[in-house]
Amino acid sequence: MKYVILLCTLISPVATCATFNPTAGTPIWNIAAETGIIASAIEGTQTRIQQSDLSGGTYTINSPGRYAVVEDLTAPAGAITITINADNVYLDLNGFTIDGTGGSTAIISVASGIENSSICNGTLTNADSTALDVLSNATNITIQNIKATYSSNIGFQIAGTNCTIQQCSTAHNAGTGILLNAASNICITDISSYNDQGSGINMLNANDIVINDIAMYMSGNAGIQSNTIQRIHMQHTEIFNSGGPGIQLNNATDIALQEVIINAPSSEGISLAGTSSVITIAHFTIFEPGSHGIIINSDISSVIIEDGSVFGPNAQGINLSSNNANIFINNVNIDSAGINGIFCLNPISPIQIRNCKIANSVTNGIYFEANNLGTPLYDIVVDSCTAINNNENGFLFYSNPSSGVFTSTIIKNCVAIFNLLAGFNLHLSDSLIINNIANGNQTNFATVEPSSNNIEGNIAASPSTFNFDETVVVSPDYDIYVANFAWAAELGFAANYNTTNSVIKNVAISADGTTAPGAKSSLSYWTNVNAKEV
Repeated sequence: MKYVILLCTLISPVATCATFNPTAGTPIWNIAAETGIIASAIEGTQTRIQQSDLSGGTYTINSPGRYAVVEDLTAPAGAITITINADNVYLDLNGFTIDGTGGSTAIISVASGIENSSICNGTLTNADSTALDVLSNATNITIQNIKATYSSNIGFQIAGTNCTIQQCSTAHNAGTGILLNAASNICITDISSYNDQGSGINMLNANDIVINDIAMYMSGNAGIQSNTIQRIHMQHTEIFNSGGPGIQLNNATDIALQEVIINAPSSEGISLAGTSSVITIAHFTIFEPGSHGIIINSDISSVIIEDGSVFGPNAQGINLSSNNANIFINNVNIDSAGINGIFCLNPISPIQIRNCKIANSVTNGIYFEANNLGTPLYDIVVDSCTAINNNENGFLFYSNPSSGVFTSTIIKNCVAIFNLLAGFNLHLSDSLIINNIANGNQTNFATVEPSSNNIEGNIAASPSTFNFDETVVVSPDYDIYVANFAWAAELGFAANYNTTNSVIKNVAISADGTTAPGAKSSLSYWTNVNAKEV
């Protein structure tokens, strides 16, 4: 019988995967241009491994060199099949399968402290626990073109340093496909996971990880899951039909997710939790998550979300929780959210939302709520955003003076069209509302207690345009300044209670262009007002 022996190759993950230098707002890796396989000229004789070599139990490699499996193997009873216990070992499975049925712990184990070794080209199946286990302090280990299937627990477990897993796949494992356990400087590239009952990839106490060109299908838990990680870069990642979140990051710092597609996870598309910070999510698409598109849980800070889309989330498109700070959302499209497009509860500061489009939400487009704080909420900017055809308000800032008031807020250059309630429903103080456009909403602009706000340069069209509701009693001089334009309005401007020490410079033009309703229904309630009507 003739055997074809394929050479394993050794790559240096430190040289080819990443240089770590995280900076908020920019990609935190500089991935080397050459990420392919670097061939090694391996000379000398090779040692053949066959079933008869396992008659005495585990086959232990104690010397450097090339080793080649030359037939399908079955694990020895109650034992690991192959243990690598020497540096500079190149183990080639040569396309054969090692069946771990009846074995113990792992099919292949790389002992602690081993350096500069490779395992490639074969299938590991039915492991008693883990198909391939790289123990702690192993260094410069390469796993290439290996399939790990039907393990009773884990496909690949890596606890080493400077290791690479490439062109590998996991399927039908009872636990996680790939587990990084206290691993560092790891490169995972060109990987697929199918129907692993845990997560496709799980990272625990890991740092300096590059994940590139992976596809996770039907994981029983999260597609990618982590706890206590630092300096992680994921790029070109696709996750389909995960049993938990598409990506779940807990206690994560210095993270970059780029070019990510997540389709139909059973819960959130992306979940951030714990004491996480300095996270960038960019160039992403999330389809029909079972809960929120993206959730940022309490006490998380310094997050950038930009250049992405969320379609059909069952809950919020993006959910910001209590005490989030330094959140920047830019150029994100959210369509058909099951609750609000973007929801923020009790933020700290600052929060910026720019250049976003929110459409067809079941409730509001963008909704900020102050609840049970008793302190001002400030430094919030909503700029150049569009809210269209949402079932309640386009932009809603809701607060109660006894539970927290939004102050020093800027809402500018935004558009609200065909929302079923208000285009802009704003409970603000000491804020700037300028150069916004509202058309076709039940009420285009509605403000409650608009104390010391500058409301200027806004344009509103029919049916009802500007409605300043409740009491505004402020002093001295002109504490509310309004200079706006209302067109084709049944009711151009209305203030339902007292408005004192104010300047109202509004222009209202009726539908036929001949009359000017102006402050039609309630000008008589205003005092000390300089009003101009056309």
